[in-house]
Amino acid sequence: MIKALIITAATLLVLGCGAGKNQTNVEVFQGMFDQKSFKAQDWDPDGSEIVNMKHPPEGTIPRGHDKYPYGPGDVEQASKIKNPYGGDMSAEMLNRGKGKYQIYCGVCHGPTGQGDGTVIEKMILKPPMLVSQKVKDMPDGRIYHIIMRGQGLMGHYANQIINEKDRWAVVNYIRSLQEKN
Repeated sequence: MIKALIITAATLLVLGCGAGKNQTNVEVFQGMFDQKSFKAQDWDPDGSEIVNMKHPPEGTIPRGHDKYPYGPGDVEQASKIKNPYGGDMSAEMLNRGKGKYQIYCGVCHGPTGQGDGTVIEKMILKPPMLVSQKVKDMPDGRIYHIIMRGQGLMGHYANQIINEKDRWAVVNYIRSLQEKN
């Protein structure tokens, strides 16, 4: 009888540890509550008292992305990159490139690459014509590098055109514009 009473009391005690819906639980092992981790935009208890954006550790690569190995000054090396979709002027590829071009490139470089985009009247320095001989002579890797790292006053578009195939599709679309001129 005493064993049954002890077992019943222990069971009720254990069941009583759950405080119920919308209540704080009584935890025997506090390991999960006392972690050192915090969210990317959370307050850092070891740092200042302001909210800071936390950067990932140096050298890390987001899942599903390959690291682009060339920095802004590595123009010669980046120019040697081969276009894996070179010569693919299929309707699917060109439509893919045209869509990204119209969103990100066309406002400055114009719908046909003439450098006559809708925002150029507000620019001190006009964007180059993508159908000029200078750009026609550039290797595909160089144009891809400009998309990835920017050039001159143009910032990079690596964060906007995230997918590698989309970037190459933009390069192919620019090549199709050049063929028309």
